[in-house]
Amino acid sequence: MKHLLLLFVFFYGLHSTAQVITASVEDRSRYLLHNIKWTSREKQGFQDGNNIIQIEKTGTKAQLGYTVRLDGMKHALIIHKIGANDKEIAINKLDGGERVFGPVKTEPYEFAGKLLLFYYRYLDKDSMKLYVSEVDKSTLQLINTTQLCSDKQENVGLFKIEKALSKEITLQTSKDESKLLVVASGTDGQVFSCVFERDLQLIRKKVSKLKLSDDSGIFQAMVDNNGNNVIALGKNRYSFETFNSSIVQKFLVLKSDNTEHVTDIEAWGSESEFRNARFQISNDLTKVYVFGDYSGEVANAGIWLSEIQAGKLNVSKPKTFPYPEDFKKRVYAIGFGDKKKGNYGIWDADLQLTEFENGDLTISGSPLHQNFTSSVDNNGKLNSSSTFLVGPVMMAFLKGNGSIFTMVPRSQHNCGGSKSLFVPYKDKLVVIYNDYAKYINNNLADDVSPVRVNMVKELSLACAVINKDGIIVSRKMLAEGIARMNFYNTGYCEFLDDKKILVPTASLDKKTDDMKVVLITIE
Repeated sequence: MKHLLLLFVFFYGLHSTAQVITASVEDRSRYLLHNIKWTSREKQGFQDGNNIIQIEKTGTKAQLGYTVRLDGMKHALIIHKIGANDKEIAINKLDGGERVFGPVKTEPYEFAGKLLLFYYRYLDKDSMKLYVSEVDKSTLQLINTTQLCSDKQENVGLFKIEKALSKEITLQTSKDESKLLVVASGTDGQVFSCVFERDLQLIRKKVSKLKLSDDSGIFQAMVDNNGNNVIALGKNRYSFETFNSSIVQKFLVLKSDNTEHVTDIEAWGSESEFRNARFQISNDLTKVYVFGDYSGEVANAGIWLSEIQAGKLNVSKPKTFPYPEDFKKRVYAIGFGDKKKGNYGIWDADLQLTEFENGDLTISGSPLHQNFTSSVDNNGKLNSSSTFLVGPVMMAFLKGNGSIFTMVPRSQHNCGGSKSLFVPYKDKLVVIYNDYAKYINNNLADDVSPVRVNMVKELSLACAVINKDGIIVSRKMLAEGIARMNFYNTGYCEFLDDKKILVPTASLDKKTDDMKVVLITIE
């Protein structure tokens, strides 16, 4: 692996003093690398003083298509302890290394200094049970095990197994890190949720029964510092052009006293679909922002923003901020929109909200695109493939009912480094993102295109500074690209504080086990 450059990037003009953004490269143990193999084998590392605790989830055993059973879709769990010299010093193969966990994927999670495992076990012919256990970091044994819920689930065959396996365990921590929310979907419209305090005492536990369609599910949740939570429910929308798209149908609000109410988004009477809901708690903790993008005549017409006030926990009808016409045309020309009969729209985006000290907001993110191709060879065999791409870094500066849109032109193959990071700094927005080195400059040309997928090494870590009026002050490289099929994984970044960010590198190349991190400081 070639050496990464250590660069110091200076941006001037932020108030009366200079802003300095520095990036330094450091080595980290490869056992901290979050690694997912195509066989569903997954490894996650957690720091424990000078040691590392690594949770390994093995792949499921292969089954024949016509005899596939839900209770056969199980994985094993192995816990490793790695010393400061990167040597394994202890191992615990839970249940002797047998595949007894699942069928839903096990989720390790750090909370209040404890390493927790949330897992299902299929113990009888018609139900799955959800458990939580703490990992004893000294012995690697599971302790303080609690059954959270039991989900009646028929042991379906091949044609019904996909929905059962699509279940996920949703985990969210409150802003002050004092509460942990656990959400899981059941059958017949049931939604299980509970809230833990730092001592792992349950302060609320409930199974809510809702009227949901068969294709509805949980896709976002949040918990506030008092233990109140909001769960967004909806259905996924699939097409050959986009992916990871969800349509909001209902908000389930549960207070810490276990009372609940449901807001039916579809009853708002709008002709638009409100898609891809995300949550963010305000800086003053008085409300929760709910936001996403909404549909138009073609693809998406803009972004939407709603608020949930603390105490009442009622969801307000959203404000909509349409994409400007020239903005839609630019995004379409880069390859991340659609056009029909002179109307333009933008593909679904993975959005984030940033709040400044004075309460001003930005909603930012990048549109996603799936390029599906198929052909028939000389022997009449159908060949098809999908390429996932991510587009420009889009930003909407909001104030009242007004908005200013701007973008950093970009087009790249979708990977963990496609997620951009948005940090408010006084009256400027700092954006950390990945792009090809030749496009990281102050020439904002829209003529950008991805290179071959095996050339991901050209992805470099960059920084942009944008005024609230949408003017891009400058763009500079923080660290240049690394070896083949390696990238800066902003999707797994860690905010050490509000001005220090740790970005790990990740590898798509099985031959590479090295791991480095980039420490970014905004001063």
